[in-house]
Amino acid sequence: MTVKARDEYISGLTWQETGIRQGFFSFLLSPFLEAYSQRGLIWLLIDKELRARYKGSALGIVWSLAKPITQLLIYFVAIGEFLGASRSIPGFAIFVLIGLTAWSFFSDVASQSSQAILGNAGIIKKIHIPRIIFPLSVVGSSFVYFFIQFLVLGIAILLVQQLPEFPQFWLLFPSTAILILFGTGTAYLISSINVFIRDLQHLVDVSLSILFWLSPIVYSYKFVVQAIQNDFLLNLYLANPVTISILGFQRALWAQGTNDLSNFPEHLVWRLWIMCAIGVVFVLIGQSVFRKFERNFAQEI
Repeated sequence: MTVKARDEYISGLTWQETGIRQGFFSFLLSPFLEAYSQRGLIWLLIDKELRARYKGSALGIVWSLAKPITQLLIYFVAIGEFLGASRSIPGFAIFVLIGLTAWSFFSDVASQSSQAILGNAGIIKKIHIPRIIFPLSVVGSSFVYFFIQFLVLGIAILLVQQLPEFPQFWLLFPSTAILILFGTGTAYLISSINVFIRDLQHLVDVSLSILFWLSPIVYSYKFVVQAIQNDFLLNLYLANPVTISILGFQRALWAQGTNDLSNFPEHLVWRLWIMCAIGVVFVLIGQSVFRKFERNFAQEI
């Protein structure tokens, strides 16, 4: 058969679509459905990480509270008392603890993600299991620490008798969802890219130091408005998902500051839900990048 005859034969064939067609909503839900389907393996890795991190320690997981409590004391004394922030921010200790609780989850995910693949190189080379469970296990273990710190925050609020208004308590759910969504997307990106560019883990550490001070943890949103006085820069500041999440936590739990609406941006509830939607897209992007890079993990590690 000549080349021309072959081309004519191929062009005359009827092509049929094979495989399963994935709808729009199936595409949106795919990262979460995959995580659910691998929940058994993910939990085993979470348990392994929790045991390994504090193996041989007398206090065990209690050490996870050491860093945020130390930071709270430093910021309360240095910024709250010495620099006078506690005089302009009512309930300053609870205010800082709220911000640190939310921040600790995201920063722990970002910093631990750089070793999600590299730290499990032996398993990846020897056993054929879905690689995507490793960054998901980082998110899971960080959420365990977040939950413990959140319980401590709740106890602190009860002890100082600064109970928030119940109608605002529901804001905890979108605020937490933002942290989980952007934490998951970040874990996908950092864990996969760091396999090929090892300098990324150092860039992440530097970026987290900058991002900390770009989030309203030791200063209020009212201070930002007074300092910036520029709508474009203010909206740029609010484009940070960690900032929006922390503001949501403050609106729900910071009892002494919720009555002053200048402590929060306009349309905070809408901003929370919009950021959740953006977070879903971010997870999909992170998963796509991870899927593209995971083919060469075994060769690179």
